[in-house]
Amino acid sequence: MAPEINSPEIIISLAIVSAAVFALALKKIDLQGALVGIALAFIIWLGVGEVVLLGLFAFFVLGTLASSWKKEQKLAMKLFQENEGKRSIRNVLANGGVAGILSFIAFILPEYHFTLFTMAIASFAVACSDTLSAELGNVYGRNYFNIISWKSAPRGVDGAVSMEGIVAGIVGSTLIAAIPMIFLANWKLFAIIALAGFLGNLVDSILGATFQHRGALSNHDVNFWATASGALFSLAASISF
Repeated sequence: MAPEINSPEIIISLAIVSAAVFALALKKIDLQGALVGIALAFIIWLGVGEVVLLGLFAFFVLGTLASSWKKEQKLAMKLFQENEGKRSIRNVLANGGVAGILSFIAFILPEYHFTLFTMAIASFAVACSDTLSAELGNVYGRNYFNIISWKSAPRGVDGAVSMEGIVAGIVGSTLIAAIPMIFLANWKLFAIIALAGFLGNLVDSILGATFQHRGALSNHDVNFWATASGALFSLAASISF
């Protein structure tokens, strides 16, 4: 029997495709990125469910808004993202690839669903924390310092952070952590995801100050490994506590 037009499956499928088309129309993502984003969204939905899918949507919306905020000011400082902030396949995979891998594993190994669910949404907490930290920190940051040496550093240099950016990063990870909290009312899960997201953001800055600064990793590579670290932090925290 064909599913009813108002069935959850049809509604979610339409939401995924509509979100991609809307982002494409607003020139926030290119065509290839949109197609890969649709595939990634379906993998996440089928593997770990709607809550993590909402985490993906929330990260994209918050990240896009943060990237577009004070665009002229960022352009003047030459700190605006490549391709004027339009997301591509590389952006999609760098920020969502870890969640996609974890979701696929959850699909074939459903007995580990909750663990992989936690790791997947923690990876989006990292992505959101990093994006808000960088984008809003570039606008509102006053004094920048190297994440490793703590010495003064120029704005926009790999591994340079500000207190304003750090606060924005904490807000970003907390907003993503609030999504499963709304549906599951699990304070432990909320704390784990919020902390893992922020710690992953710090890893992003450390990798930026070292491997990216030396040319060994690209910004996309750093984003991927940072989100992976956040997922692992959430796993370690879940086991420990």
